[in-house]
Amino acid sequence: KACATAGDPEAAEVALREAVRRGLRADAVLFAIVAEGYASQEPPRTADVTRLVEEALRTLGEGALSLSLLHALLKAHARERSPQPSAVAHVLDLARRCALKRTVLTVCLATELLCNAGLSKEAVAHMNEARAEGIPPNESVWNILINAHARCRCVRTRGFCTCDPCGCASPDAALRLLRQMQAQGLSPDAVTFNTLLQTFVHADRLSDALSLC
Repeated sequence: KACATAGDPEAAEVALREAVRRGLRADAVLFAIVAEGYASQEPPRTADVTRLVEEALRTLGEGALSLSLLHALLKAHARERSPQPSAVAHVLDLARRCALKRTVLTVCLATELLCNAGLSKEAVAHMNEARAEGIPPNESVWNILINAHARCRCVRTRGFCTCDPCGCASPDAALRLLRQMQAQGLSPDAVTFNTLLQTFVHADRLSDALSLC
């Protein structure tokens, strides 16, 4: 775990293999620690996370997988330059096969992946589906949704933006999400308001941005 946390997932995996060679039975938690290390790399090493998930499935079986391992896979996909939204359905299907119930962290990671892929409407639908299953969104989920309307998707996916002002920002949609968040009894925090300010600034609506201060 120390190696993975220090940003050296290769060393963490070497330690895992050595422990197995000495007779330790690797469980899903150990696989998840190494996978999290790969998912946290810049850029994320999604192929290595996928490899570890597949190995855990083969060696441990579906009934022994942990949600933290699947979270590492979602995180890796969410941090890709061009995220593949189909990864959400794949991971959720895998969780169902393994009899793992998603948590609010699962919702956060899936929402972030969909938002990073430019699919904010699908992200809201995912949040509402989770809420119907008894998983109410927390402040982090709402902040991710609001942030989806603040950043430039051109920069996120291509690395540059030729819009002036940025045509990706949707401050009015972000404000509607804020009102929905408050209607759920949740209080916006500094992250929420900073994100809203960015939304108005990116849309070149400085007077509206100042009105939030």
